[in-house]
Amino acid sequence: MKNYLKWSIYVGLLVGAYSLSQTYAAYGFYLGVLTTLYIVIKEFEQRFLSLNQLVVISMMIAMGTIGRLIFFFIPGVNPMSAIVILTSLYLGRKEGMIVGLMLPFVSNFFFTQGPWTPFQMLAMLIIGGLAGQPFVAKLVKQSFLCLGLLAVFSGVGYSLLMDIWTTLSIDGYFSFYRYFILIGQALPFTIKYSISNIIFFKVLQKPLAERFIYIRDELIEK
Repeated sequence: MKNYLKWSIYVGLLVGAYSLSQTYAAYGFYLGVLTTLYIVIKEFEQRFLSLNQLVVISMMIAMGTIGRLIFFFIPGVNPMSAIVILTSLYLGRKEGMIVGLMLPFVSNFFFTQGPWTPFQMLAMLIIGGLAGQPFVAKLVKQSFLCLGLLAVFSGVGYSLLMDIWTTLSIDGYFSFYRYFILIGQALPFTIKYSISNIIFFKVLQKPLAERFIYIRDELIEK
């Protein structure tokens, strides 16, 4: 099955879930998100990953989990997005998407698993996929301004997607009015998260980039 057909299937599920009935909006969105994650995971299963790639991916997931644990007492501040994006930039889009997919799932064993976990996984998956696009990676590597814009975009995008879950979690219905109210209420969190992304990028980019380039050139591509 072609990739574009797969995308159209689960995007259609997400859009159709809402249009069918407000009563089943929550179940439809959950089904759409889970279907998306299932198709992506099956796609990754069909691709060969070397032992070196698996080790590096596991290390990045562990690093993101530890970073989230260290900053758990500061709401909206954690290095998850930074680690996912830096992995995509310097190791590859596939590696970044896998880290983005698994990092929320693994780290939530220390926080709490729940129906919000698939939304977190989807958000980080999208962030990793976007950062790994060749033209985005090229711009971000050349300009700190572009890196900052990507940091802000990832923070805003993550918050917008998670606000969908928050809207649905109240009573199972989706209301754009309620959704926009929640976006406004979450604005301080979104700003804090976006700023923390920029700081984590600035701190982690140079040391991680050097190691990622070495790992990619010496261990993965050989």
